[in-house]
Amino acid sequence: MPLAGRWYDLNKQGLVLGLVGAGNTGTLLATFFAGRIAKSFGWHVDFAVALFPLFIVLLLLLFWAREAPRSIHATTNFTARKGVFTNRDA
Repeated sequence: MPLAGRWYDLNKQGLVLGLVGAGNTGTLLATFFAGRIAKSFGWHVDFAVALFPLFIVLLLLLFWAREAPRSIHATTNFTARKGVFTNRDA
């Protein structure tokens, strides 16, 4: 999640991290379907079904994920972030 959040300024980080966190819906899907798949086809198939999307995400990250430029890192210090605690509309 920090990999995605560092690319955006402080005003957009909440939205970006929320969207990245929404990617955790796989846990919900596993709760509903993993038991049924394991019961019908065996636990080996269950792991194979889970590994397929993980492998795709791994490939995407290996080829396209990059660190954020340094200029964005420099603006996200504590002084810039303390406005969240003092501004009621933040």
